[in-house]
Amino acid sequence: MKKAESEKKHPNKTALDKLERGNPNSTIYKSRPNKSPNPTDAQIQAGETGNPHSVDNDMRKPASHNPTNAEINAGETGNPASVDYGKDPAAVKKEQ
Repeated sequence: MKKAESEKKHPNKTALDKLERGNPNSTIYKSRPNKSPNPTDAQIQAGETGNPHSVDNDMRKPASHNPTNAEINAGETGNPASVDYGKDPAAVKKEQ
């Protein structure tokens, strides 16, 4: 049975419902995009690499470079609590 031309398309809609038509953020909007699929475990693990709060943090590879005392002291030259405060980092590196 075909609708008559004079018959309204949405006769039982309230004024608020009519305002919601065409709003992609509406909960009743039929044409809104579907949500993205849930990430796989591999995608989650890849996103957590380098995160110290991750449960897999203890499985990470240790750093291959251990800084020397001279490198640590050179990095501390900008710290007011350091004994090397105010010194040139290159000069501190050469001290030891």
